Amino acid sequence: MLLGSKLASKISTGDRKKRFLQAGPISIAFLSVAALISFTASLWVPQDPGYQDLFFRLVPPGTDGESASYLLGSDQLGRDVFSRLIHGGKISFAVGLATATFAMLIGGFLGLIAAYFRGWQEAVILRIVDIQTAFPFLIVAIAIVSIVGSGVITIIVTLVVWLWTPFARLAHAKSLSVKESEFYRAAISSGRSGFGLVFQHIVPNIVGSMMVVWTFVVAQTIIAESSMSYLGLGVPLSTPTWGSMLSEGRNYLETAWWIATFPAIAILFTVLSVNVFGDWLSDRLDPQTKDI
Repeated sequence: MLLGSKLASKISTGDRKKRFLQAGPISIAFLSVAALISFTASLWVPQDPGYQDLFFRLVPPGTDGESASYLLGSDQLGRDVFSRLIHGGKISFAVGLATATFAMLIGGFLGLIAAYFRGWQEAVILRIVDIQTAFPFLIVAIAIVSIVGSGVITIIVTLVVWLWTPFARLAHAKSLSVKESEFYRAAISSGRSGFGLVFQHIVPNIVGSMMVVWTFVVAQTIIAESSMSYLGLGVPLSTPTWGSMLSEGRNYLETAWWIATFPAIAILFTVLSVNVFGDWLSDRLDPQTKDI
């Protein structure tokens, strides 16, 4: 009975693993299509996302207007929710990809510097990481926006300042682990030194873990950007974003539920897909679980 129970559990785990591995390519396909649709929105979206028609304000999804159909309804100013939803995705994807990439480059570089030189360089960088982690995100965001002003660049800079620390910690820890390995010591014994040694032996062994964290930071950034836009700390109100659509639709949940519901669904599925992709990527890059 015990053997049969273990066998059934192993088969069940294998089935779940197989379904999970199938979900990875599906999430990649969804994110690719969603990003392509968002970045090419100006070429095919039926209406200008800022066009207002008060005669068709708060109309439900599927309503036909004078010149176009409101596939997902209209908001309180008569703007097409579908057009604003697609254009808003462009902001979320751009901010998410740019922020995660810059944060990874900056944090990874500083983590490598700290692990390679040790000494006072390591102490300074790690203390900066500790100080940065101690500050709540909203305080940093409010301070930067109040000084610099709102805008996409401001959001990216704010989020990079907030999110580079996980990459620095990971790069530092992984680099120290590689430096203790036998192949690294053998490379030093053969006379190799300098940054050539770092880029040949350390970077290739930490880039996989960095890319996994990168995917999760993209999801975290999309949520953070939506939160900032929801609070009015994001891009100008004239630019459609999922967060600002949620903020505008919260007062119409009973009379016009579609204004807030569709951007909320877009955020949910996008973040979920990014997280599934990150789990799938982690599984593919982990040799201990790759063949399970």
